[in-house]
Amino acid sequence: MAFRDYLLSLHDANQQPPLHVSRRKTFVVGFVCTFDAVLILADEFFSEQRLMYFPTFRISQDFIETLFSK
Repeated sequence: MAFRDYLLSLHDANQQPPLHVSRRKTFVVGFVCTFDAVLILADEFFSEQRLMYFPTFRISQDFIETLFSK
């Protein structure tokens, strides 16, 4: 999980505490949670051989953006 560890080790320009424990933690914590959830879902789908690939755009919660992005 090198990408997850990288996100959790990010600092701001002043080398203050990592971003995931600062006041600006929303982006990092949300992205790490989403990343972990996608990995868990993909692992479950691939282990049961129900899918050959995992289209993550299908689990998007912003259907209006997906509709108008074409």
